[in-house]
Amino acid sequence: MDASGPDPVVKPAGPRTVGLSLSQREVWLDQRAWPDSPHLNIGGGAFLHGRFDLGIFRSALARLVAEHDALRLVPHDDGTQTLLDELDPHLEVVDLSHEPDAKQAMRQWWLRRIAEPFTLGSAPPWRFALLHSTDELHGLTIQFHHLVMDGWGTSLVMQRWSEIYNAMAGQRLADKLTDPGYLAFVEDSTDYRGSPAFARDDAYWNGQLPALPEPLMERRHAAQRRHVLPQAHLLVKRLSRADYDRMVAQAAILGVSPFNLFMAALVLYFSRVSGKADVVVGVPSLNRGGRKFRETLGMFVGVLAVPVQVKAGQTVGDLLAAVGVAMRGALRHPGYPLSELGRKL
Repeated sequence: MDASGPDPVVKPAGPRTVGLSLSQREVWLDQRAWPDSPHLNIGGGAFLHGRFDLGIFRSALARLVAEHDALRLVPHDDGTQTLLDELDPHLEVVDLSHEPDAKQAMRQWWLRRIAEPFTLGSAPPWRFALLHSTDELHGLTIQFHHLVMDGWGTSLVMQRWSEIYNAMAGQRLADKLTDPGYLAFVEDSTDYRGSPAFARDDAYWNGQLPALPEPLMERRHAAQRRHVLPQAHLLVKRLSRADYDRMVAQAAILGVSPFNLFMAALVLYFSRVSGKADVVVGVPSLNRGGRKFRETLGMFVGVLAVPVQVKAGQTVGDLLAAVGVAMRGALRHPGYPLSELGRKL
């Protein structure tokens, strides 16, 4: 081998079956409840401006997939997954050069594809597509089933793919990765399930929510036929930059994080409109073991069910303190599966 050539990518001896991490199991249970639904599809996209080498881009994708075991995982309906030794990744190329508004056409293409469910068990559940408008404008879209990737990992895919492409275009090697890989997280997750740490987390969360809290609002949808998930009602409320900056400044004066200040406002709002003192907020958690898996592609995220009580006569300072205590406790116990708590409740 030429010593100046790229380092070989070390792969397992062959395809093998592994279990799901606890984070993946949460998604698997959700998909089992709604097997024909695409609501667990996630992804992202970017507009690429400037000259573009498709051949190098395909080579960079091949390198990316070879590097990361999460991109070679094939989940199955039975709650297992297969890690492929090798995979020749498919990059779909779509010609949108005839569209008068290229960027809008790319957005519409994305929306159509994200609504298509993945078929588990046949191939890694992801779709990468390059949308061609002109030699100077392309759109890159990546879509995953949540079983193999979370939002943080999606941004890492875009970043790493760009790093490899730029290195290859400059005829140099991309920096080596030092992350432990997603299978290491699966193993850690399996070990955690039977550990003293799991027992401590179990005791904490069952102490936080000893009984199922009453819903803050009534269900809007009547019972529908099985396997059909009702469409959600979405409301997007944007904060102006000036309002956000004022919130950050006020949080600094109060000695709390902007997140906790916003959380307190959210809790107070839902308490007042529902007339209930106890509010439980689902807070997404990266669940990446501090920095250990921070650069690892895969599905890690969990949801923390954070309870906060709004008491009569409570001051703003009291409410902020209660939110701070609740969040600090939750973040010390981030790996406990929400489904485990739900099953006990």
